[in-house]
Amino acid sequence: MNLLLSMICVYTGVMQSNATLKQHVSDLESGLASREAALTELQAALTRAAREHDQLVADNAARLTHLDTSLQRERDSHRDVRKQVTHTTLTHTRHLLDRCTLLG
Repeated sequence: MNLLLSMICVYTGVMQSNATLKQHVSDLESGLASREAALTELQAALTRAAREHDQLVADNAARLTHLDTSLQRERDSHRDVRKQVTHTTLTHTRHLLDRCTLLG
């Protein structure tokens, strides 16, 4: 009878240990699933952020190209105006010198 009681106690202890281990495994799997879901969300957020960053870089490169083109046009225009002013000044100076020569 003592042997039977001992075996029942051991069996009961094993069953409790088994139930405890099953609960622990379930808790671990739940935690792992939660972490995997969080990782998936973070990867999606990282992908979106990388895409937005790439778009921003492309937009800034296009804007820089546009500004560089505008600056070059402004420089060309400034150079043309300077040439016109120089030509006008020289022409006016020649006319003045011609008048002075004729009057002198």
